[in-house]
Amino acid sequence: MRTSDVDRGELGKLPYLKQIPEDGRIVPIQLFYDHAGCEWHFWDISKGQLQEVQVLDVSHGMYLSRKPVSPDSDYRMPFEEIVLRHFTTPRIPGLAQKISQDLINALGYIEKYFILLNHARRFEDSNTTALVQVELEGIFGVHRSYYDLLNRVVTEVMRRYGATRASLPESFRRVAQKEPEVLVSKYGVPVPLAQFYQTKKQLFFACREIRDNIFHQGHSVGSVFAFDDGFAVSVDDKPWAVLTKVIDLWPADKLRTNRLGSVLVVFALLTEDMFKTMTWLGEALLKSFREPPPACFDENVYLRTSFARHLHLLEEYERDQWIAPEHALPEIMRGIRTSDSGAEGTPASNRVNEVP
Repeated sequence: MRTSDVDRGELGKLPYLKQIPEDGRIVPIQLFYDHAGCEWHFWDISKGQLQEVQVLDVSHGMYLSRKPVSPDSDYRMPFEEIVLRHFTTPRIPGLAQKISQDLINALGYIEKYFILLNHARRFEDSNTTALVQVELEGIFGVHRSYYDLLNRVVTEVMRRYGATRASLPESFRRVAQKEPEVLVSKYGVPVPLAQFYQTKKQLFFACREIRDNIFHQGHSVGSVFAFDDGFAVSVDDKPWAVLTKVIDLWPADKLRTNRLGSVLVVFALLTEDMFKTMTWLGEALLKSFREPPPACFDENVYLRTSFARHLHLLEEYERDQWIAPEHALPEIMRGIRTSDSGAEGTPASNRVNEVP
């Protein structure tokens, strides 16, 4: 919303608004939770006025508050805090929404991993491993597009506030391919942002190669195998050999017979990289300005999603690697046991029946 779209006196209705930007930025209209009144608040625009819309509860999305409404389902988003407080060009709020949705999508892949693992344990001939292959291909696509969204935030900020000498490319790939010195001298990119691209390029290009081989070259992620406590891939297959050149995913003590490594680690790595990358980008944006544009609010930004538990467990997933579905999805497992009335599932035929 542009500040000019609403009468200035109306902006006082926003309880989180600290000050009205005087530099052309827009005022972000966000969901807000008031802990004192235990109420959700949201506003719509009608003929230059803010009309409050009644909200009883929120299932997923971003909101402003001084603390999380539910620590189990809400997760603080430092990147969104920085861009919505300081850099609200007209396009930034929409980009922030897309970025948070891509993160939710990545967390959804982890949720489906455990759902599919439970399905494989209970039903014979379910061919669940083929579905896991599809999920692996999907998350590499989300990871790639996510980086381009982050890059579009940089181009927006640079267009408004940077000493731009040439237009920064819209593609993360094209920017990351350039040497930091070129980004600084030719494009006027501040040093902290140039360092950000330099540090992220190695893992980005490895994941991009896997994604392009899948989507453009018709390559596969390779065979997937099922154990009772996780799905596995051969770590020597081409896609994973590309990835292990830049990061140690599978320590020797976590490998199963025939050098089979946990698939969960791949989902966890890409999701964690997405969250940490945007957090680091937010910090780099702030460091790029001696005096950033003043914050228009002080509240924190939280992401609410039923998949938030996986953000809390990412380090555990990467450390332990082999995790039963009832550990990650306890409430789903309770429901299944109730509906089964005590019936035992049949082992899936695609399971590898060998111990590590």
